[in-house]
Amino acid sequence: MPLVAAPAAVIGVSAAVWFLIAKLFTLNELPAGQFASGFVFGAGVFLLLAACHQAPVAPVVAARWRRSLLLGVQCAAAFWFVGASVFGSTAGWLMAATGGLTALLADRRTAVDKTVGDVYRWMLAVVLLAALGEVLIAWVISGHLAIAVGVAAAVLVCAVAPVGNFPRWCVQLAAPLPAVSLRPASTQNLTSLRGYRAETLAFCAFLAPHDIPRSLVIKAAIDAGPGKAPELNSLAATALQEAGSDSLNVDPLAQQFAIQRLAVGERKRWAKRAVRTLAAHFPIDYAKNPSWCERLTPHALAAVAHAGKLDVERGASALLLNHVAGFLIVSGRRDEASRVLSQALDFATAAFGTTSPQVATVHANMTRLADPVLAGEMPGTFTHTDSSALAVNFTRLGDMRRDLGDLTGARRNYHAALGHAKSALGTHHELVTDLRQRLATLPALGAQKTEERRLLALGLAVIVVMAAVFAGAILWRDAQFNAPRAAGKPLAAADDLRDVCAERQRYFPDATAFGGRAPHPIQLFAQASGGAAFARENLYDPSGLVPPHWQADESNVREVQLVGCVIHRGTGAQITVCKVAGQREIPLYEATYEVGVHEARTGRMVGETSLEITRGSCPAQIDPPALGAPWQIYAAPTFHDYRLALGRYVEEDPATYAQGHPNIDQPTVRLQSP
Repeated sequence: MPLVAAPAAVIGVSAAVWFLIAKLFTLNELPAGQFASGFVFGAGVFLLLAACHQAPVAPVVAARWRRSLLLGVQCAAAFWFVGASVFGSTAGWLMAATGGLTALLADRRTAVDKTVGDVYRWMLAVVLLAALGEVLIAWVISGHLAIAVGVAAAVLVCAVAPVGNFPRWCVQLAAPLPAVSLRPASTQNLTSLRGYRAETLAFCAFLAPHDIPRSLVIKAAIDAGPGKAPELNSLAATALQEAGSDSLNVDPLAQQFAIQRLAVGERKRWAKRAVRTLAAHFPIDYAKNPSWCERLTPHALAAVAHAGKLDVERGASALLLNHVAGFLIVSGRRDEASRVLSQALDFATAAFGTTSPQVATVHANMTRLADPVLAGEMPGTFTHTDSSALAVNFTRLGDMRRDLGDLTGARRNYHAALGHAKSALGTHHELVTDLRQRLATLPALGAQKTEERRLLALGLAVIVVMAAVFAGAILWRDAQFNAPRAAGKPLAAADDLRDVCAERQRYFPDATAFGGRAPHPIQLFAQASGGAAFARENLYDPSGLVPPHWQADESNVREVQLVGCVIHRGTGAQITVCKVAGQREIPLYEATYEVGVHEARTGRMVGETSLEITRGSCPAQIDPPALGAPWQIYAAPTFHDYRLALGRYVEEDPATYAQGHPNIDQPTVRLQSP
């Protein structure tokens, strides 16, 4: 657990600190802040998934649920801060749900449970798809390229850096911290059956009837908990006999009655517990524990026989039989070991598939048993293998299937051997060349190849459909979220009208409809370069007062019919250099603006106009630019510029207004049809 919990704590705290800093100083509105947030997101997801993937896999018995749930909650919190620091709380909850479940499954993995491992790998893919989807939304839809660049930089750094040392470094970092004391689990005197006789009988019913280890049985019963086999209370009173200080005997007839009294679901549950308990406690150092191995062997064979009849725990049964066979090989009982390994191979094939490392391990042990040269080697186990050994094992298994005429199975084993050989030995090793030659000598697949291609095409089609559905859902959600809709509040102030210009447009049904005789009141909002928020234009007319239909206030805001959205689109030549006392010299540039005219009542576009402002004067005061932006200002439209460009929407024809004001500077105006 520390290999996952410590990195999750470090990453979660770091992401939380960045989340608070970005919120307090609104750094995510700046390109540099967006890049940093993207870097935090990419590095956090990469390192958290790497830590989860490095979590140790239990041989047989998974971690307790309480530990797994605590680890999942901790990782979910870390994923929430990682996602929310850049994409907001919605993305944070998505990452928390998928990432927390992935961490929980990573802690629940065992060497004998293929289902949990497969679901864990699927959840890894889901987390990566969710992260990629959020990045694509930020880049393609929201236009935040800096976030995508930050994520790419983080992934590149993590791919080059020694990420494998990060969990161990976090463990060392957290080691000096005092451990949190937890309430200890309830204990029981292991020499007493008091309160657990029914559970003891339920467990012993799936073992051999004689010389059952008392301490092991009571431990299994306590782990199961009291009251889990009430139907056996009366039978258990006389079914168990003391046979020694740590030995129990059970009447075989009582075992049969106990199994019959248990419901089918309860039979499977107790058979699972028997196989997993024996597999977890069967020693793998057979030579050092011969008496304990000898004592557990008949119980292991009995438990596996019941598991096979009930079709449960085939993976754990294969592991247990492989241990039993290893002890029998060391003891010189080769005939018995051969029969046990044959049974283990059937269980491993059914549980893990023909190309699994577990099948290759069992087959390698069978090969050692039959080959006098390899007879002195220690038998392999499911949890102690490497890629080079697996390559050799799969090669031998492929040879055996080829000799038996199973060309499809041989091809699969050769391909598995080739993958492990490339990983462990390199692409130029002689074993890799030999495997390619063996694959080349096999006959064509024919109909089998066509079927595999169809399955491959079907799998790719499913992936494409899922990706299309995912992308379509994102686009639909964004379209629904960004679609123009009525504001959820009444029109009370002039600044409320800026929502008509927002990316997620909101209009005001209580405003006056556009139409009737002129004038048609308008309110202008301007957006500076860089995508800042719209601000109300305070118009000024040096020749007199600005007409009220050009400037709204609280008294006449509901009479406004039009909203003008002014956006800075381009920069021209330098006009002059502005010198303001106490500040640096700042250049003033020509500018091009795009003005969209919308109806305040419905939000629809009434018209669009472009303004090229080639003259301007220096302002009395200049506000500092945003962090990272250049020190420069732009010529801004005057009231007369707006009146000339937008007069046809608000009052008389613009040509008529220009004839009445021959002395004003005329802007370059390109009028576009609405």
